[in-house]
Amino acid sequence: MFKKNGIVTGLVAGIIFPLVTWVCFDVIYKGVVLMQKPALPYFIAVGLNLVLIRYAVNKGWHKAGQGVMIVTFIFTLLIFIMKVKI
Repeated sequence: MFKKNGIVTGLVAGIIFPLVTWVCFDVIYKGVVLMQKPALPYFIAVGLNLVLIRYAVNKGWHKAGQGVMIVTFIFTLLIFIMKVKI
């Protein structure tokens, strides 16, 4: 059903780290703040997604890397809108 080099595969793979982070820090621990920075765990998830993008591109899975990039971009925008107060 899924191709290794498909945008849907990238979207699914890209949502794993943000979803795990959201479940851990907003659902289970109810908004725990690390080092007085509420968005830090989410930025770690974005960093892990960037590693995932690099892995996909190095393997030649450019469409999967694009899917991960789309999720990472949307997730980063959501972090700025909901967590970071400028």
